[in-house]
Amino acid sequence: MSQWRSSWASVQGTSHVESNQPCQDACRCEQFLTSSGEEFMVLVASDGAGSASLSQEGSQAVCRVLIEKCTRLFEGMRPLFDII
Repeated sequence: MSQWRSSWASVQGTSHVESNQPCQDACRCEQFLTSSGEEFMVLVASDGAGSASLSQEGSQAVCRVLIEKCTRLFEGMRPLFDII
């Protein structure tokens, strides 16, 4: 589809390793092609709040929901400001 290449990773920090906590960060990357042939790459990164017990789930949800919103946005060709 595209000339774009991407890679990303989330890793467990040293304090999380020591306290036996999971990696609480998340990231997603998706490429989109509009019906008019425009290409978009959307990258989302979410930093989990270390003090929250389920922050890894929250950061994953942020990434998932934003990609879902972008998918609907580009499929429907709505104006970019509609993403919010």
